[in-house]
Amino acid sequence: MQVAAATCVGGVANDAGGRQSSVVVASLATVSDPNYTLREVTDDALAYYLRHGEAPGRWVGAGAARLGLAGEVAPVELHDLFAGKDPRSGTYLTPGRGSTGRAAARAADVSVDVKAAAARLGVAEDTVRARLRAGQLDGEKVGGRWRVSVASIDAVISGAAAGGLSIAPGPDGCWSLSQAAKVAGVHPSYVKRIVTDAVPESPQADGRIPQYLVGVKDDRGRWRVEPGEVRRFMEARRPARVVPVYDLVLRAPKSVAILHALAPLLPPEELMVRGLPANLAEVVVEAHHVACTDAVALLERHAAFVRGPGGRVPVHGLTVAAFDHRSSRTGDPLLHTHHLIANAGEGIDGRRGTLDGAAIYTWARTAGHVYHARLRHELTSRLGVEFHPPHQGLADLVGMPRGVIEEFSERSHQIARQLARIGASGPKAVQAAVLDTRPAKSEATCQSPEQLAERAAHCGFGLGDLLDCLRRAPGTGLRSRREPRWGARLRMQPIAQEYA
Repeated sequence: MQVAAATCVGGVANDAGGRQSSVVVASLATVSDPNYTLREVTDDALAYYLRHGEAPGRWVGAGAARLGLAGEVAPVELHDLFAGKDPRSGTYLTPGRGSTGRAAARAADVSVDVKAAAARLGVAEDTVRARLRAGQLDGEKVGGRWRVSVASIDAVISGAAAGGLSIAPGPDGCWSLSQAAKVAGVHPSYVKRIVTDAVPESPQADGRIPQYLVGVKDDRGRWRVEPGEVRRFMEARRPARVVPVYDLVLRAPKSVAILHALAPLLPPEELMVRGLPANLAEVVVEAHHVACTDAVALLERHAAFVRGPGGRVPVHGLTVAAFDHRSSRTGDPLLHTHHLIANAGEGIDGRRGTLDGAAIYTWARTAGHVYHARLRHELTSRLGVEFHPPHQGLADLVGMPRGVIEEFSERSHQIARQLARIGASGPKAVQAAVLDTRPAKSEATCQSPEQLAERAAHCGFGLGDLLDCLRRAPGTGLRSRREPRWGARLRMQPIAQEYA
């Protein structure tokens, strides 16, 4: 599965009549397939104009800068990031221990770094290097770092193992729980939780048979497990879920997306007469990027941690690949950015590990509010637009009729119809409806700016009406790129606020 169920946080945006449009403040999901975003990328300028593809991604975040990642995201770099590797050196960004899922994924590599080899062999890293120099392990240096052949590691393990299991049973033919855990490649505390004296009879609440390991207690009350039972457990165990990347999606309000989609059709001379930039669509994207940067910076300040011996340890920033998309799955205007956040970080104490996902989920809503607040500020300053009073952090442009917004909100209508059909409501029901009604993107659903303008015209909204949405706020003009004072204050605040 490419995308896990997303967590949508937000509310609705009101028009002047008090009616509502369903727009989430932000959504957060886990993604396991890099092609989920790469398949949208095109380098054909005509295809891009016709909205048949999207621009390549870009590296953002302090963590990316620390790794030397900047500019355009190359496909091979994104594949490495999803594999948990540094795209520059090819070394793993997190240790393999503590996650059988990561260990299993790395087992598919033809070569691994020294740290991964040491973890698989159960020896120190210096021992691995010594064996490499002595020729006891096959490997080569790539960019000054050893890469160890997986086949060589497997040969060492199989040569020291009996029947594929590397620890000899005791006199009673059984293993202790710690030995069974080491053989199975799981943590001893997990084995202690699932060991039982009989096979469970009833499934769990979700209908699945629980994981278990049948053992017996010796005369001293210690659990003993037969090798055959460990083999059964290893074969039946469900693969551990690996989270390589978090996908934070920040979406502009529908009215802003419509403005961006139709902007290429506005006559440049008319824009300049009104004191507006001729590259209006690019200015909207720039404002969107500035707002996205604020949201990512907030997560870096308040939600970026790895777990250390004394608790959570702040990291040196997040490694993020940002991909801009301009359309929904039904071809409607939807300016949004997928921020693919690597589930890895380096703590300020030098410790590397996976991120604390709970913190990211907790702060996703606030990041969404900061994004929308900054976007409104940027567009008001740059283009003189006005917004309706925000409701739950969201607002649409003044001058954009509700009928036009509804015309370009087919995905929202699909979700609403699904909820009505099943008679459900609430966040979990919405998430399920999103997945149940999700169509695949294709060129057949993509529409050019001219086609979108024709649909808007059928709703009585022409390019002249779009121009009237601009320069409504008095005293606004093309401002410099200097950050507003409130933006600087926000960066210095120890606790972020929700701007509504």
